[in-house]
Amino acid sequence: MFQLRKNSKTLGSLNSTEGTVVTFESTDMVPGIITFYKDEMKKNGYEIVEGSENLVSDKGGVLSWKKAGKEVGLMLGFDKDKNITSLVITYK
Repeated sequence: MFQLRKNSKTLGSLNSTEGTVVTFESTDMVPGIITFYKDEMKKNGYEIVEGSENLVSDKGGVLSWKKAGKEVGLMLGFDKDKNITSLVITYK
């Protein structure tokens, strides 16, 4: 379901009874990544959790979506020294 952006690579993942966590890093900037995932989640029928868009800046943030009992979270932050954005996607 989750498409990886072209300038991203998967660092690892963990599956548990609580859900799945996938860690990525990308050479893309935070605003572009947020736009990408907002569009992808909408295409897949997920609705953004009210107020979660207020937790985002050009340096990173947290977004959440819901759909029929499923939850997806996106946490990301930009490392200016490495010029890389780190992302963690959680879903259950």
